[in-house]
Amino acid sequence: MTAHRVLSQHPLNSEPPPADLIAGGFHTKDALVYHRNHGELVNIDPTTYSLTLSSPEGLFNLTTHDLKLDDVKAFAKEQVEGLLMCAGNRRVEMNEEQKVEGLCWDRSALANAQWGGALLRNVLVDWGVSPEGPFEGLHCHFEADQACDDDSFFGASIPLSLAMDTAVPALLAYEMNGELLPAEHGGPLRVFVPGVIGARSCKWVQRILIKTTESECFYQTKDYKILPPQATAETKEKYMKETDAMLQFSMNTAICSPESGAHIRLSPTSSAIEVAGYAYGSNGTPLCHVFIALLPCSSSSTVASLHSDAGKLSPSSWTAARLETGDSAPRADGKNYAWTLWKVGLEVPGLTVGGVEEKDVALVAFCEDVEGNKQPLETPWNLRGLGETSWSVVKVK
Repeated sequence: MTAHRVLSQHPLNSEPPPADLIAGGFHTKDALVYHRNHGELVNIDPTTYSLTLSSPEGLFNLTTHDLKLDDVKAFAKEQVEGLLMCAGNRRVEMNEEQKVEGLCWDRSALANAQWGGALLRNVLVDWGVSPEGPFEGLHCHFEADQACDDDSFFGASIPLSLAMDTAVPALLAYEMNGELLPAEHGGPLRVFVPGVIGARSCKWVQRILIKTTESECFYQTKDYKILPPQATAETKEKYMKETDAMLQFSMNTAICSPESGAHIRLSPTSSAIEVAGYAYGSNGTPLCHVFIALLPCSSSSTVASLHSDAGKLSPSSWTAARLETGDSAPRADGKNYAWTLWKVGLEVPGLTVGGVEEKDVALVAFCEDVEGNKQPLETPWNLRGLGETSWSVVKVK
C-alpha cells in the first residue's frame, strides 16, 4: 500500500504523494484514495442497513419511508465517472501566503472513480417528490450517525433543485471502481454529488430529509464556506452567518510531478523536464487545454511574484500538455465530471544536453475549458483555506 501523508490519526485524515496519485491511473485505486473524516469510521452491517426518508414538514405529502440496501440496489444502476474532492485541497499553498485554519492538505485530497449506484433523483421521485417541483427554497438533507469532532452527527444538504437536476447525476453509491464501496470510504452506501465539494457527499448515509431550511449541522453552517479575506479568527462567526455554504468546485489544475523542491537530473540525450498533473472543470464543463511554462526563479522567489511573472508571459511561452480523459464514452449531455490527467516534456532553455549546471526554475500550469473559461491566476486568501484554484507553481532545481 502506498504510504500516505497522515495529517491526523484520530480521526484519520491522509493523502497519498501527488506523483503516486496520478501514476496510479485514471481511476484512483483504493490504496491511493485520500481519507477525510470528522469522526471515527462508522461500521455498518450491510445486511441490517436501513435508509430512512422523511419530510418533517410533510412537503409533497411525503410520509416516512425506510429502504434496505437491496431496495436501493433494485433501482436501475447508474455509472458515473466523477471526481470526489475535499474543499481544502491545496490548502498548504494558501497557508504559505498567510496562516489559515484547518488541516494543511497538499494537492492529493481528491480521487477520481467510477461510481455505481441508484440515481438520487429516481429514489426521490419513487418516494413521492414531484419531478416538476416546485423546488425553490427546498433542501435535500443527508445525515449519518457519526460522532464528529464538532457535532453529534455528520450532516449536509444541497438544494432540492440540484438533487433533482437531470444534468447532475447525483448518486446513492454502493460501488467504487466496480467493487463494493469500502467502509472507509462510506460503504455500504454514500452520497456522491458530481461537481460538488466532498463535504456534501455524505458517507454512511442513514437519513435523507426534505426540508425548507439548510442542514443545521456544524459542517454546513460553520465550516466549508469561503469567507472574505478580511475575516479573522475573531470575526469569523459573523461572516459564517453571512456567507453561503460551498457547493460546486471551480476549475483547477495542479502539477504533481515533479514535486516542489525536487532535484531534476536531465537525460544525457534530452534537456526536457517531464511534467505531469491533473486538471478538472467546473459544473461538468470539459477542459480543452492545460498549458505549462517554465520561469527562472531563485530560492527566495515567492509564489505571488511567480504568479505575477507568469501572468505577463506571451502565448508563445506556454506549451500545451497531452490530455488523458479515460476510456469511457462521453456523456450524452457532453458533461464531464471526471478529472483530466496531463503530461508534457518541457524544454529547459540554456542547458547543454547532458550538462551538470544547476539552476532554480519554476514550473507554472493553468487550464482552460471548452466554453473559453480560464483558471484564475490567483485565489483570494481566506481564513479556512478553501477553494484554492490559483495557477499551479512548483519550484525545482
